Amino acid sequence: MKSINAQVADLLRPFLKEGDKVIWRDAFRWHDDNGPLPNHFEGASLASLADEFGYDIDWSMNMRHAAIVRKRP
Repeated sequence: MKSINAQVADLLRPFLKEGDKVIWRDAFRWHDDNGPLPNHFEGASLASLADEFGYDIDWSMNMRHAAIVRKRP
């Protein structure tokens, strides 16, 4: 069974636009559709994580532990 945050990420997917991706937090790890992100990001906030990878948060689709992020132009 998927975690609540993974289920929320699934609910956000229909709202993705070209170049967007969904990230979500499970237990102590952040994930994207490629799997868990490296361990050194485990304590990162959503904002700092998005910034680290050059993404902006779509604040209208930010569910705190799952969000849509957009690549910066």
